[in-house]
This record gives sequence, structure tokens and C-alpha cells, in this order.
Amino acid sequence: YFSSDNRGMRITLTSLLITLMGISSSAQNKEPTLPSEFQEQTTVQRVQWPVRFIERKPGACDNITADDIEVREDGQVVPVDAVERRRLPAVHAVILDNSASMDGRLGNAREAARRYLERLPDDEPAMLGSFSDNLVMRVPLTTDRSRISAALERIEPRASTALNDALHFSVQYLASRPERKILVWITDGCDSVSLPQHSFKSVIDEIAAVPNLTVYPIGIDLPARCGGLLPTPAYLDGPVYPLQRIASSSGGDLFRTKGGAALEMVFDAILEEVESEGFVSYRPLLETDDNSDDERRVRIRSRRDRSCKIESAGPQRRRQQPPLVPPIEVTTYPGRFQLRHPDLDRERSLLYLATSYHLRGKYVADEDRKERFIDRDLTIEVPPFEWVQQRLTSPEALLLYLLGNDETPFHPIEGATERRERARRQLGDKWAHGQTMLELRNTLGQTLFSYDGYREFAYEKSREAYLDEMQEVLNHSKEVQALNSEDRQRLEQTILEEHPEPQPERLQNYLADWLGDLSAYDLVVSFEGWIANAALGVDTPEPTRGALLEMMDTKWSNLGEWFPPPTQVRIITPLVPAFDAEQDRFGFFRVILPDVMVQGPPLNAVPEFPLGLTWARHLRAEDETLEFTIERISYRHRDRATRRQLVRGARKRKLIDRNLHWSKLPVVELNLNSPELEEPLTVTVL
Repeated sequence: YFSSDNRGMRITLTSLLITLMGISSSAQNKEPTLPSEFQEQTTVQRVQWPVRFIERKPGACDNITADDIEVREDGQVVPVDAVERRRLPAVHAVILDNSASMDGRLGNAREAARRYLERLPDDEPAMLGSFSDNLVMRVPLTTDRSRISAALERIEPRASTALNDALHFSVQYLASRPERKILVWITDGCDSVSLPQHSFKSVIDEIAAVPNLTVYPIGIDLPARCGGLLPTPAYLDGPVYPLQRIASSSGGDLFRTKGGAALEMVFDAILEEVESEGFVSYRPLLETDDNSDDERRVRIRSRRDRSCKIESAGPQRRRQQPPLVPPIEVTTYPGRFQLRHPDLDRERSLLYLATSYHLRGKYVADEDRKERFIDRDLTIEVPPFEWVQQRLTSPEALLLYLLGNDETPFHPIEGATERRERARRQLGDKWAHGQTMLELRNTLGQTLFSYDGYREFAYEKSREAYLDEMQEVLNHSKEVQALNSEDRQRLEQTILEEHPEPQPERLQNYLADWLGDLSAYDLVVSFEGWIANAALGVDTPEPTRGALLEMMDTKWSNLGEWFPPPTQVRIITPLVPAFDAEQDRFGFFRVILPDVMVQGPPLNAVPEFPLGLTWARHLRAEDETLEFTIERISYRHRDRATRRQLVRGARKRKLIDRNLHWSKLPVVELNLNSPELEEPLTVTVL
């Protein structure tokens, strides 16, 4: 029986050698003769460890073999099966600090990141994230570089720096991926608002425990100190030492620049290091039951002369067992399950004062450094598997489903007496804070596995991963390579007939993936475009079209209450799984509430009126033969001069009241396409 984990390829065999001897003997109709010291079962591991080849003269590392490599764990030499000059297949993550202090530096960071991502191999997925007071996944893992380039342009500076929080969730997201993991981290400062449980030490331990993960921090204009009050040396109270520890714990390097001008050179150096990698496949020391000895110190060197140097591209230690996750009590019901867990009820962030916003109608921001958790019941809805796979395939479809069921995110606090309490609202039991959802991914995946359809899907995905990883083992095992062709075919057939149980840590990939983050503004406007195209008759037959339009007449006004300016939390998650056909995974989307301004309403609030939909319905009523598709709707505030010019022209043509001030007039811009047009037509609607 074989099972495996994150390319550390932990293989549990009914002794590989016994199996091979049994295959050979059965072919000759003889009983296998087993050495007496063999146990019925034994544990064999294959670790694939990334390494860098450094040639001090051309060709010094050519034709290198396993015999030329020495690997030691805790000082003991272990057997090496293979060495490869090619690097492991990788996933790449670029995370940008977009806190307020990055204003003026983001332009260089965006352009350098774009060039770096475009130079990566086309078949290797990459993701883009940004962080200020929360980590936001701009684009999940994808090979579509155009999506990442477009998302880069939309990153703007805001709020404080939750560096430890963002590192924690980035590492957790990548940890269960089986591939080699390259994480590039760009920041200009110090942590200011992370949760206490995500301490610097805990983050370092998490990074060091993830196989095949390397972090490359890039510091832009790093300050000497982080604002500490104690008279400690600057290197201990500044950002350099933590970033150096982050890099060294994973085998990476810290790069520092001034003003971001040399960022492209830094990315070139990172890419050169990554491209110079290979990997060593070896059999580690057997695991022990002693929990105090859960890490092995790894040292890799070349036995050739000094002209061919080999160094580890990974961490300095290998963790034997993954850290235990405390069990969470879950109660399952048909079509849903429920769990009790602390949810973030007030986060450290720049938020609107609840009393001023709710009771006096003013928008006044407040930066609170205290967080508050509330222990509450969370209800996760589990619709029928095939229905989710066919219907809940986009954030817009999920929003339509939630509107139809009136799954309101926020509720007023019952029985509130004080003024401040009356102004606060709590999340409903089918919604959670975005960070809480990320913490629960492992539990969500394991529980969804108990439902019909989801279970069979996870079995199939797990089997595909198992076969891929077993092929790697066959390719890099000396015992297998020593077999004749007939015995190898028998072994491969044995592997094909196995049906391993999905590993718990992998289920969060198949059934509880983090599918991405969308701002409330982008989600609602995209949803409006979806409905507006239905009004134009695009791929939406009756009676579905009529039902959609009727829902918008009754539900649109609710959306502003669903996604209000944030007074307690910034990111919320509907606890209903969706299906991503591109990644072939189930998971959850998170919704980012409007950005907070120091004073005044947010610029990217949910639109008050669906102007694009209203115009589309008017157009259809005027001429039912028109064939248009709305490709984009935007309520973004145009620049002052253009906006005034539009209003002046409308007044001159007597289309609007002359007394209406230009800044008070709602404006929407639409891109239309039609078979009769050579290029999209831009229409501005007042």
C-alpha cells in the first residue's frame, strides 16, 4: 500500500524490497524467501530536496551522479538515490506590500513584478497577492499572465501593515501544494497590526516546516527601527533581522533596494537562482515516536572537488511530522454542517466609527489596535454536488444564489441598549470573517469529504496526485531501476490498482480551496453587467431572463446593506462552496468591503443605482432588434475636468436640470460590442 505527502514522498510500503522479491518469486511459482530481520511492514521515505549547483569553472558539475553527493541528517550520512540538474516543477507567488507607506514605490514594484512573472515558464502557475491590514489574493494560481498584469495595475496603497498575518496565510495556502514553492515578498517596513497569535517566531516555525518552500524577501527603503521603545540595538528592533530570518529559514536570500529603482535587477537575481536549481532524491533517517526529536538538520555537499559546489536551496531543517491541528467539533446534517469556532468580530484596522456612520450619517475613520473575537456557531451550507458543479461556477452566480435565499451577511445586535452597541452589527451564522475562513480550510475540507459527490470527487483527485507522485518514486528509486522490465511492469500495475485514502491536509485543496478575493464594488458591478446582458437577451432565454430582472427590481437596494462601509471587519466570506472549473476545485470566495477614507464616504462603495442595467433595459425597450453585449461597466470617478465637460454638454442639450451640480450626478461608463462594430464602443450614461 502506498501513500504520499507533499513531494517529501513519504511512502508507506509493505516493504518495497519484499514486494519486489514477491513479484520475482511469483513469476517463477516459488515462495519468496525473506531475510529474518525483515518486518512485515516498514516505512521508507523519498525526500526530494532542492539544491543549487555552483560551478566555479564551466562544466564542473556535468554528468554528476548520486555517488557524487553526500547528504547528512543530524550528522549521519543517508543513502542518495538520484540527483537531477533540472529543477522541480514549481508554483510561484508574488506578494506586494500596499500599505500607505508604499505610496510612491508601488509603481516600480508593480512593473518589476510584472516583468518577473512574464519570464516564468508558461506551464508553471503563479499567484498575485497584496497586503496592508489584510492579505488579499488578487489572482489565484493561474498560468494566464494577462490576468496577473491587469490585477497588478489595480493595486493601490492603503492602511497599515499586517506583515505577520499575511505571511502566515500565504504560507498556509502554499503548504499543501505538492510542487516546489517560490514566494517573493516585497515590503518597505515593519509589522503594525497583525494578530498576536501570528507572532514572528510562529511564522518562522511555519515557514521552516513547509517542504520545498523558499521565501525571497525584498526590502525597499527599510527603516532602521520599527518604533520600539526599548533601548535595543537597531538590528534587533528593525525590519532587517526579521526579514533575514524569514529568508534563511527557507533557504532564500534577503534583497534590499533604495526607492525600488533596482527591483528589476533583484528579480533577475531571484530568477537566476531559481533556474540554477536541481534536486537530490534521498532516503532520510527513519522517524521516531519521540516528539522532542521532530526535526532533522540537513546538510548537502558535493564529493567532487571545489570547482563543483552544491548547496541546499531549501531550509536547514526537515520536519518529520506536520504540526498537529487541534480538532474542531463539527455536527453534520443533511445539506449543511455546523461548527463552533472563535470568529474575528473586530479587527485591527482603519475602520469607520460605527456610532458616527450609523447614527449621525458622518464618515469618520478610526484606527483601533485592539481586536475582538466572539465564539459563535458557523453554518456551512452543502448544496448537492452536481448542482454546485453546474450552477455555482462564478462569484456572480454565488451572489445570485445568496440573494435568492436572502442570506444577509450582517444583522443588528439583538437587545442592544447602549448607543455604541446599537450601531454595531454581527455577521450571520452563514458568513464568517475572511481570516477565520482561511484558518478553517482544513476542517471544511475534511467535513465536506463526508458528503456524497464531494467524497467521490476528492477520491479521484487524490488518486491522480498519488499516481503522479508514485511515478516520481519509480523514476528515482535505485531498487526499482535495478528491476528487469517484466518486474517493473508488475510493480507499476500494482500501483495502478491501489486506491489510497485522500490525506486530510490535501482535502483543503480539493474541497475547501481559497478561490480568490473580490472587492464588493467589483463583485456587484460585474454582477450588474451579467444581469444587464440578460436584459439584452444575451444567452439568457425566458423565463430565466424575466426572473433575473424581477429579482434585481426587488433586491438591488439590499446590496448596499449587504456590503456596507466597514465598521468592524474588512473581509467577509459566505459559507457556501463554489466550483472553479479552471482549477477543477471546490472552495470559497471572500468579499472585501469598501475602502476606508480618513473622512468622507468610500470611493468604491456599492453603486446606489444600477445605471448600466437601467440603460440596457431602456435600450432593449427602444429597439428589440439591436444586438449588443456589455463587456465592461465602470462607476469609477472620472477626473474633474472630464466630468464637468460631460455635465456641461448634457445641460446644453437640456438633458439634465441646469441646477444639478456636476459632482452630484451619477455617471456610469459602458463598453459595448456588436457584430456590426469593428471595435468596442464606449458609452457614458448620466
